[in-house]
Amino acid sequence: MAKLPFLCIITPIFNQCLPSLKILISELRTQTEQDFIHIMISNGPSNDIIKYLRDIQVEPNKFVYDELPQEPTDNVKQLLSNVGKRRNYCLKKYNTDRFLFIDADDKILSNEYFEVLKETDDEENEIGHHFSIIITNVKNIDGTILPVHPICFGRIDICNYTFTNYTAKKYDYPSDYSISYNLGNDYRFYEQLKDEHQIFIDFLSIQKNGNSTYKNITKLLDEQSADPNRNFK
Repeated sequence: MAKLPFLCIITPIFNQCLPSLKILISELRTQTEQDFIHIMISNGPSNDIIKYLRDIQVEPNKFVYDELPQEPTDNVKQLLSNVGKRRNYCLKKYNTDRFLFIDADDKILSNEYFEVLKETDDEENEIGHHFSIIITNVKNIDGTILPVHPICFGRIDICNYTFTNYTAKKYDYPSDYSISYNLGNDYRFYEQLKDEHQIFIDFLSIQKNGNSTYKNITKLLDEQSADPNRNFK
């Protein structure tokens, strides 16, 4: 039986995110720990991205394009739901030791990030601990650092933490809109996982929106608030 890769990175994609995705792929390829797969999951065909991956001839089993049948994303609620479906689909389809969500516009701040995760996982396993969740620090665009302890709603982001294959199969990433959480599903997913064994590493790993070349859900929400009749494709 083939050994599972240590890490699976899941990134929802669409054609317009290609400039950011190119930067993210270059950052992934410079990681000192290369035992990972990167799943780019699209809402219907993203032909520009398919062509790019073909042109650069990246390893077929390392940088993987996948897609679900196209659904309408004419407003932010539909987009939020669709992104959730794509993330959850990948959690159930792929197998790996650990999973990590990184969006196309996120910047990896250290080329030793995955190595630190792997060393932490190995060290804890050696002493008989098995932490389902490994949490690191993430910098927001305004310079604030997440998570903020004690962790509660608004104090953590999906790219703060990795989790095991068992956890990925056990829990579903939300694919609906909850008025209680406004338009954020990051904490809704963590809230399901938070009773699993956790460890926090004081290591700065990601800059949220650090490679932004497109409008993310937060920006689209701001625009929709200003113009409720505006649609998003």
